[in-house]
Amino acid sequence: MVYEYINDYLYFVMKPYSGRAEGAYLYCSGVNVSLFMPITKGKHRFGQNPAVKGLQSLNLNVMSFAISKGAKPESVKAGDCASLTPVSTDLWSTEVILIENAMEAFLNELFEFAVKDFLRLFLPLCFPNIKLPEEFLPPAKLQSFFESLK
Repeated sequence: MVYEYINDYLYFVMKPYSGRAEGAYLYCSGVNVSLFMPITKGKHRFGQNPAVKGLQSLNLNVMSFAISKGAKPESVKAGDCASLTPVSTDLWSTEVILIENAMEAFLNELFEFAVKDFLRLFLPLCFPNIKLPEEFLPPAKLQSFFESLK
C-alpha cells in the first residue's frame, strides 16, 4: 500500500520497497522550490532556500522519528522516487530514505509528524513571529495556507 500526502508545494510518500523484506518502504519527500520562492524571497541565507533547508533538516528528524518507533532508516539515492516529482518547468528539491521494519503505527503517524515538523523548521526562518497551525492540515488546506503567505 502506498501512503501519500501531496499538494503543489510539497509531497511526502511512503511506498513499499520490493528490494528488501516485508515492512520496507521508501520515504520520498520533496518541495517545489519554484512555488516557495515568493514566500522565501529575501530570506535566503548563504544562498540556500529555507524550504530546501527545512526539507533537509526534516529528513534527519524523520530518521530519528523512525528509530524511536522501532524502524531502521537508511539514506539512499533517489531511485524509485524520481517519478514522484511532476514533469514541469518548476525546480524541485527531493529527499529519500529507505525505512525497514516500518510498523503500521509508524506509517499512520509519519505524515502528521513530517508536515508539522517541516512547518516548524521552515516557516520561522521566513516569518519569525508566525503562529503555526496547531492542527494537522490536509494537503489542500496546507496549500491554501502557503498561498496566503505570498
